[in-house]
Amino acid sequence: MGRSQTPGFHHTRPVSIAMRYLIALFLLAFTPLATAQNISGVTGPVVKDGHESAQYRTGYDLDTERFAHRWHYQKSINGDLRWRAVIAARETDNSDFDFNYVQAELLWELSDDEDTWKRALRFDARIRGDGRPGLFGAQWANEFPLSDTWTARISALTAVDIGNDADDGISLQTRGQIYTKISSGQKVGLELFNVYGDADDIADFEDQKHTLGPFVSFPVNDDWSLFTGVQIGLTEASSDTQLRLHITRGF
Repeated sequence: MGRSQTPGFHHTRPVSIAMRYLIALFLLAFTPLATAQNISGVTGPVVKDGHESAQYRTGYDLDTERFAHRWHYQKSINGDLRWRAVIAARETDNSDFDFNYVQAELLWELSDDEDTWKRALRFDARIRGDGRPGLFGAQWANEFPLSDTWTARISALTAVDIGNDADDGISLQTRGQIYTKISSGQKVGLELFNVYGDADDIADFEDQKHTLGPFVSFPVNDDWSLFTGVQIGLTEASSDTQLRLHITRGF
């Protein structure tokens, strides 16, 4: 799978342009979970054996004038599996720093190292604060080249609430990213986030949440890297402007 291979044996499975578009169209039909301050990311499907890192994320919503915060710690089990622990806090009417949720994640890479089309499944379990229901989620993450210089990521997510006051139905969301790396080591591109509502009651387009915006990420040194971006609302229900920052420390 992700890192298990026989030396000298190659079994690439090229993905045609037509297949990529079919995959993209399929994913746009499906996905969950957005807060006013979007500090989510577009999951990369590749698992590297020996990976270990920690990350702090923050986001600021110019409409609500509120911050959100998230801390990650993740480590690979092998070349196919990686777990991550997440804790999140947010600004509310009653507190500038209120516990939001804790979450456990498991990413399972389904592709081999030689594959052009990288793909993975991710499973999430979330416990929310303030007596809100918990959550189980699943994500299908994909990455493939668009050209010699540009790469695309597309993810489809689904989630269900569990526990007291749980909403019925399956929530749907998609995320997309295109990026290129430039000679200075920076990665620049665009990200798109789409929240549709429940599968059995898809909201009207203007009531859905769709945001789009640029980002740049770059290494600071061998251990530290930064990501910064802006998301602009595309529908009436979306926040107009959200600022985003991720700080990552590799080990």
